[in-house]
Amino acid sequence: MYIIDTPFRTCRYAVKFKTPSTNQPQEKMKLPVQTTSAIFAFAVFLTLTPASQVQALKAQTVPAAFDASRIETSRHTYTLLMQDIPLGSMVVSATVEGGLISGHSELVISVQGTITSDVSFRADGLRMISSSQLFDLGVMQARTELEYGNGGRVTGRGQMPGPSGIASTDIDTVIGTEVIDSGAMFMLLTTLDWSEGSSFSFSVFQGPTGSVAEANATVEGSESVTVPEGTFDAWKIKISGIQQAIRIWLAKDDGTIVKMAPIGQPVELVLGTPPPPPPID
Repeated sequence: MYIIDTPFRTCRYAVKFKTPSTNQPQEKMKLPVQTTSAIFAFAVFLTLTPASQVQALKAQTVPAAFDASRIETSRHTYTLLMQDIPLGSMVVSATVEGGLISGHSELVISVQGTITSDVSFRADGLRMISSSQLFDLGVMQARTELEYGNGGRVTGRGQMPGPSGIASTDIDTVIGTEVIDSGAMFMLLTTLDWSEGSSFSFSVFQGPTGSVAEANATVEGSESVTVPEGTFDAWKIKISGIQQAIRIWLAKDDGTIVKMAPIGQPVELVLGTPPPPPPID
């Protein structure tokens, strides 16, 4: 079972995978590489990579003015399901001490492995301090350790698991003080002032590959979204400018993420706990 904690409020989420109906006998279920990548992306708050092309947005895009003072100490849990089958658990927490904000997540995926992620930054000026990620897939481990210094310099080593093994990147570069770490992206998106037609741009540093993504988050409209936790009046937001575009639904009353779905992938993350399976006769 997946339990996922977010740094926004105590919530439980369930992930459902959509598959087309068929009358053909079903073989043993296997996760496509793309779907597995999407699950890992959820765990580390979507490790971003630059897209080859970024489509023009209809709304006027303005630089994101994140307000880190809106983040509070919290702990949340999520549940990940594939075709109503529990796949693992994840816990995400945020800790606010003085002007320091720290986020931590730990994802356990049955059969697949575990992924942990940590990020810390100062609310004043949104100054990144450090981040780390560990992919432990049993047969291989990939670890990323980053330190952010004065003047927007980031140093460390990034690693990413792939079909041919671990890809490593030594990092020592200046990215600027306005770039945020990918581990802090969703945490900070909930602090923006969203309204009809809002469109924000921001730069995200991807530790495992040592690259910067120029991302955009645009309100596509508002929807009444029903999830296991209840019905919410939410903003429907598309995050683009990244290799894996994604939609998220933010509750208008408190900014809670009530649903998220990578575009083109048969998976969605919804707020709430799925009902227990029916008894077996």
